[in-house]
Amino acid sequence: MRTHFLKPGDNNLIIKRLSNLFLEDSDLHIAVAYFNSEYFAELIIERAKKKTKNLIDIKYI
Repeated sequence: MRTHFLKPGDNNLIIKRLSNLFLEDSDLHIAVAYFNSEYFAELIIERAKKKTKNLIDIKYI
């Protein structure tokens, strides 16, 4: 398991690492407090189209 936190400012390195994880064919488990990224939403949709296992746990605060 890997944990990544996006913070205000320059997140390019973290986004690149996360993008690589989303593009892998292995299972993907995501836990987030809120979700507002169209870019990552599109990656999740592409994973679903390929029938890759995805588990998303969104915690509302």
